[in-house]
Amino acid sequence: QKLEEAEKAADESERGMKVIEN
Repeated sequence: QKLEEAEKAADESERGMKVIEN
């Protein structure tokens, strides 16, 4: 359960980095 939350947070942070790059 905690692992899923961590994966979701990493996914969201990755998306945020892409948005900042663009």
